Amino acid sequence: MAKDRGRVKSLTLTVAATNKSAGEHLDLGSIAVEFTSAGIKGYSVDGKTESWQVGDFDGVHRTKITHTVGSG
Repeated sequence: MAKDRGRVKSLTLTVAATNKSAGEHLDLGSIAVEFTSAGIKGYSVDGKTESWQVGDFDGVHRTKITHTVGSG
């Protein structure tokens, strides 16, 4: 897609959120970033790691998902 300057209708990247909790509970969660109508600008593979570059998108939306485990 990068070579053809292809576009995707929707692309969502989800990463684990940083655990900022202290004490007897654990804050779990993630951040999801959705790009709409995005152009794929670059792609590479280094061993087991894939790298994507996204640009020229029409929209972006961020969602934070949290969940607390343990006593608090």
